[in-house]
Amino acid sequence: MDLSPVIQIIPALIGLIISALIFSYFFSKNNQNRKGIICSTLFFLVSPFLFQITIEHQKTVKEFFTDYKDVFSFPFITVLATALGILLGNTMLRLVAQRKEQKEIAILFINIIDAQIKCMGFINRYLSNLSEQNRTSIEYIRIYLSELSEQNSFETAFRKIGIYSETEIDLISRYSTECKQLITYIKRLLLYCETREIENGLNLTLRLQIVKISLVMTILLGYLCLIQMSTFYSSEKMNEYQQQFQHDFIEILNEFNSSVPAIINQTLYQDFRKRINLLKDKSTKIINPQIELDRNMYICIIQIDLETINQVCNTNFIEPSEVQNIKDFSSCSTIHRLLSSDLNIVSFRESEEDTRQNARRHLNSILSESMSIYGIPIDDTHIENLFTQLTKKVENISPWN
Repeated sequence: MDLSPVIQIIPALIGLIISALIFSYFFSKNNQNRKGIICSTLFFLVSPFLFQITIEHQKTVKEFFTDYKDVFSFPFITVLATALGILLGNTMLRLVAQRKEQKEIAILFINIIDAQIKCMGFINRYLSNLSEQNRTSIEYIRIYLSELSEQNSFETAFRKIGIYSETEIDLISRYSTECKQLITYIKRLLLYCETREIENGLNLTLRLQIVKISLVMTILLGYLCLIQMSTFYSSEKMNEYQQQFQHDFIEILNEFNSSVPAIINQTLYQDFRKRINLLKDKSTKIINPQIELDRNMYICIIQIDLETINQVCNTNFIEPSEVQNIKDFSSCSTIHRLLSSDLNIVSFRESEEDTRQNARRHLNSILSESMSIYGIPIDDTHIENLFTQLTKKVENISPWN
């Protein structure tokens, strides 16, 4: 085999390898140094030609430097080289100092947000046992809410947010806003439990759903902040938080599905989907695709329709005109709340079929309970026909897919 063609282009290959190493160094920094990526890309493109031409025309290059050696010995060249060296040195020192500061502030954010997520986890646990009479859960929620409301350390770190790129600024500021909003929602919920004041016909269940949805989204957004800020600190930490993000996303929604009634207001559902889409958008830019996330979470939403229920079950529950006259929803049957508040049945599970079947069980439970109030029997045939005819949608909501 004639290797002479390969030997002839060895200088170009050497240049290509060197430039590829430089490019991979900047690219491995998760796009933090965009200028470095751009410059290394340009060098990667021209390096094979540059090395090949230089080696092949060594004699010409030597003659050039020999002919113009007097020019290169001028003080002007020395001054220029010195100035360039100082400029490059200062630039390197500034970059090192900036990187050190970014790492230090990232550690602060990681420790603060990690502690807040743990605090929100405890609040979520006690919210699951919350009722107007459960004073113990209320007091524990107050304790952890007080800890969550302590924002001094976070505000100190937040003042330095300008040293990061738009990605970090957007994530941290969104998380801060969500966290403050969550604190407000929890305070309103606790006030309701104490005073039993009903505003706009909202009962404890609906208020609890508002808090739960805000809590879920704040925790998950916090994990995205931890993953992104870990790129300045530790790749091991980043991978750890990424795995924890998947685990908690699934576990929290499973717990949400079991602790909160399976009916959700249409407005709340739309807000929930909007936030899930936001998580998906942010996750695609942050999550490392090399870390395999093999679990998924599906949602099934069933839209309740009065006309279909009356037709399948041969009933005439309530006329649409009567719906507007219902004021105290807490004393109404589930079916009345479904009709009057435009609530839908929602289900979360880790597979498409399990999600669909779980939604069917919720439909059976809710309608059986409601119809028993009126003494109307309902069997599996009714439920199956309803499940077939009612509008439903199953979708994968995993942010990493």
